[in-house]
Amino acid sequence: MLERARSMLRPGGIVLIAIENQLGLKYFAGAPEDHVARRMFGLEDRYTPDGVQTFGRYELTRLTSAAGFTGARVYAPFPDYKFPVTIFSEDGLTDLELDPSSMLWPSLFSDRQLTNYLSFDLQRVWDVVVRNKLGIDLANSFLLMASTDTLNASPELAWHYSDGRAPYFCKSLVFTRVGDEIQTSTQPLQPSSANPVAEQLRIEHASNIPFVKGTPLSRELHRLLTTEGWRVGDLVGFVKRYLTIAEKLVRNEGCSVSLAAGESALPGRFMDLVPPNIIRTESDEFQLIDREWAYQPTVSVDWLVFRALVGQFCSLPAGVAACGEFQGTRLELMIRLFDALGFAGGEARILELGRAEATMQSLVVGKPIAGDSWNPDLLVSRPKTPESLPIFSFEEVVSEYERMLQIVIELNQFIETSQEDSLTPIDRLRRERDQLLAQISNLRTERDHYERAIREVERSFSWRITGPLRNLKARLAARD
Repeated sequence: MLERARSMLRPGGIVLIAIENQLGLKYFAGAPEDHVARRMFGLEDRYTPDGVQTFGRYELTRLTSAAGFTGARVYAPFPDYKFPVTIFSEDGLTDLELDPSSMLWPSLFSDRQLTNYLSFDLQRVWDVVVRNKLGIDLANSFLLMASTDTLNASPELAWHYSDGRAPYFCKSLVFTRVGDEIQTSTQPLQPSSANPVAEQLRIEHASNIPFVKGTPLSRELHRLLTTEGWRVGDLVGFVKRYLTIAEKLVRNEGCSVSLAAGESALPGRFMDLVPPNIIRTESDEFQLIDREWAYQPTVSVDWLVFRALVGQFCSLPAGVAACGEFQGTRLELMIRLFDALGFAGGEARILELGRAEATMQSLVVGKPIAGDSWNPDLLVSRPKTPESLPIFSFEEVVSEYERMLQIVIELNQFIETSQEDSLTPIDRLRRERDQLLAQISNLRTERDHYERAIREVERSFSWRITGPLRNLKARLAARD
């Protein structure tokens, strides 16, 4: 196929190859192989000669070279090539000044193929991978540009796309190496789209801005929440430190508002004053970056804290680690935190902040968002997969689900027909039934995940354009 594609190129032509990485890090964490929806399928090299197959970087570049392509560039899209949020060049993914691991973090939780249960924390592991310059080898997928001509080096290190928004707010962010420094530039993806909500919310674009090297404050919060046995007091301490840093940044811009009280109001230009946008530089100073939003109403301090924590909860693919003293919901944790900070209003105020955040996000995406979309009743710490459920494929999930459901039905029938004087055995059976129901709930989650993944594949562009090939294969098989 590669040789056929090369033969059709005109001089200077380019072939673009998009393919999953057989050795992608998410597959080591337990994500199912894309084509067969089975864990470890690609890593264990279970491909068959008449089926699909993926390759690692070395093998893929060797195949393109063997097909007669003399020039090639490899790019790494995250979370993958089907729904890219951030794309790195090979130089970008090894440029430690760019801090690629912090940049790819936001894309990890948007991966539609991740299961609810992973073998390890992808964000923590990506830090180690990038430090050791193994990012391109363990990328989830590749975009490979191949040509029969030499491909000149490109100064662009990375591209970040914000496209899950209303058209007038969609943008691209490009990171470019210019001499000894890195510069960033943003531009709208649809420049002709007018902003109908400009009086309430505007987006700012800027070009050739020097890149701020350092570590985002959100990294500290992430490590806190993914450390087993963390305590609410640790979280309170982080938030107080965050507010102290934020107040200093605000004062540096001539705004003398104290951030000690939750009801204190800041100008709307500080909407992005959240930990991911606060960078600790090499000189141990803090700097605010990526200030894209200008919000017309004011922004309260407790809203900033709410945005910081809920944003972090929603960006943890592996979930929050077990707390040493707290096993409640997100809402209950926020209540304890606000009480410890001396913020007024309690539960009612927190739910009001959820509605305010939903209103602002509705302006961003151009459609209504529910006020409880932050899942206030969701447990903060997510349970791990039961060891008794070794699930590896969609078919196994359905089979195990049906088997356990039948057991529950039989237990219910037995309990209903048992004599009233057999209370102790019945109680024991009820416990067994409840345990099975919990396992069924986990199986339903896995089943729903696979069904969503299948629907996404069937709706994808690549599935549609390869339809004729599948039909041809079916007809040939029918003739045989």
